[in-house]
Amino acid sequence: MSDGRALFTYGTLSLPDVMHALLGRSAVGTPASLPGWARYRVHGALYPAVISAPEARTDGVLHLGLQASEVGRIDRFEGELYVRRELEVEVDGGRRCADVYVLAPGSEAALSREPWDPREFAEHHESRYVAACRDFRAADVARAVQP
Repeated sequence: MSDGRALFTYGTLSLPDVMHALLGRSAVGTPASLPGWARYRVHGALYPAVISAPEARTDGVLHLGLQASEVGRIDRFEGELYVRRELEVEVDGGRRCADVYVLAPGSEAALSREPWDPREFAEHHESRYVAACRDFRAADVARAVQP
């Protein structure tokens, strides 16, 4: 896509305030789903990851128009637990390719079989998480401008 990357998010990054804190701007998002992938909570963490599961479907948000620098920041934020893959998502009755952060191979032990509940996260953890994302962005920007 010449006007930026498409990114499907299914966990904390699907929340507008989290994306805004991480990017420093609002990101355009539309409801979408990821067929063939199941979402579970990561052990000891507030966020989920997805793994391949042929009969599953994970709901989320498709963000359009992300710039390479923004995707790079999200890569650094997501860390080694995830790999970014291009997968097919369903949106507006059709399908399109988008980047998706999936559990990195060899990291299966980090994943519980407990579903991740976005409402529980928003109610109990979102405000602290948003603050942590703002701090991450500030540190990331500072690293980028250091000689």
